[in-house]
Amino acid sequence: MEIIALVVIVIIALVVWLVVTRGLQLKQLVEDGVDVNGVVVRQFKRNPKGRASTNYYLRYHYRDSQGREHEYKSNVSYDYWAAHPEGNAIAITYSASRTHVSAPRMLPLAAEPLGYFPASLQKKKGFPMHMSVASLSRCTLRLANLAALGLSGLWAALSLLAAPIAGAQGMPGTAPGLDVPARTLPVPATVSPQMQKIIGAPINPNWKTWPQTPDAWKALVAKAAATVEKNLPALREALKVKSEPMTIDGVKAFMLTPAVIPPQNRNRLLIHFHGGCYVNGPGESGTSEAIMMAGFGGFKVLSVDYRMPPDHPFPAALDDAITVWKAAQKMAPAKNMAVIGSSAGGGLTLSMVLKAKMDKLPLPGAIAPGTPMSDLTGAGDSFQTNAMVDNVLIAYGASCDVRAAMYANGRDLKDPLLSPVYGDMAGFPPTILNTGTRDLLLSNTVRVHRNLRRAGVIADLHVHEGQAHGGWYRDYTAPEAKETFEEIARFFDRHLGK
Repeated sequence: MEIIALVVIVIIALVVWLVVTRGLQLKQLVEDGVDVNGVVVRQFKRNPKGRASTNYYLRYHYRDSQGREHEYKSNVSYDYWAAHPEGNAIAITYSASRTHVSAPRMLPLAAEPLGYFPASLQKKKGFPMHMSVASLSRCTLRLANLAALGLSGLWAALSLLAAPIAGAQGMPGTAPGLDVPARTLPVPATVSPQMQKIIGAPINPNWKTWPQTPDAWKALVAKAAATVEKNLPALREALKVKSEPMTIDGVKAFMLTPAVIPPQNRNRLLIHFHGGCYVNGPGESGTSEAIMMAGFGGFKVLSVDYRMPPDHPFPAALDDAITVWKAAQKMAPAKNMAVIGSSAGGGLTLSMVLKAKMDKLPLPGAIAPGTPMSDLTGAGDSFQTNAMVDNVLIAYGASCDVRAAMYANGRDLKDPLLSPVYGDMAGFPPTILNTGTRDLLLSNTVRVHRNLRRAGVIADLHVHEGQAHGGWYRDYTAPEAKETFEEIARFFDRHLGK
């Protein structure tokens, strides 16, 4: 009996040691901020047959922020894992042992875009990365059987230990997520046939692939630009807009002039910053949106061909924007000018106003940042809800974010001049924002609108039915395109000087 009692005591001591050490390590993770604020923790059953003791051998295939592929391997016997040490997951597989990896089973999260995790989120020594705070509660629940055998004292002690840790689940970013079943999203019948075609376009199968060298990036950008430029003559002809290249204090630009300018717009000028994730859209290829604004709105539009990576990272684009803004005031009073741009151009529009405020320059009479890249950190609900729903940007961590990282060039992504949603928007000019229900940057746009309204700024938010990123400027023949640009023109007319 003494031997049996000794064995029982040893087993209990081991169990207590396991839970206490795991709990303390977990507490440290929470205190370090590892399992808080934006770390997406996915849950899966480690054993499809319900056994609780099987270890699984996991292989994470992922790309880091530079596009390099890696494989991470580990034996795992825990219930919650976040994804991979760092990077964008390509596939996640598991099997019962190292000897069966040739026939792995896919985890439920394998087909989901997981996005980038900062380099600071590394595997802790002796502890699997990002073990959820819920895991400790599950550990204590497994001891319920012991409690049922009369070990109530042990259970009480463990419950006291778990209480402060389990309470951390109420902290922001640690609450359990919503399990959404896989489904097919139909193209809405509530939009025009042209827009239905845009919404129903398949996702580019190469969305996880991008160039690995500066020269390869330049070649890709040049090829895309050449394709766009082939369609510009027909677009200008259809909307009766003339394009004239020029240089403004050393910065290249294009003046887009409509055939007919209404009397109220003859002393007005719009400044345009093109999109392209801060890398695409060089030369005339970046003028499509400006042509539509000039044609549908009846304004002269100065489209800025700002410098871009890989040769010119931040702050080159912003410097060019400020240079043109200063020079343009010789063409029209600041109160008679508005700034417009979408995607990266929307982010640059907001950043330019922030910088103009810092430099105590006159501000434009109004701005129109469309679906702005206002937060490069990946924060915001729609990065999750519209991942793989937006058929343009696809998901956070895809090509657009790689290009934005090239632009940031190692700078803190929360710098308001890179992610203007974190800037002080008090005193901003009247703003009209556009986004869509399927836009990956829906939250980016909504959060900017809220910040503006909190600051007391006049701000209109337009959310378009079914549209992904920038849907309104994808096809000028779609009635949604004409409607959107005319709406922007009416907003400008209300707020610009004459």
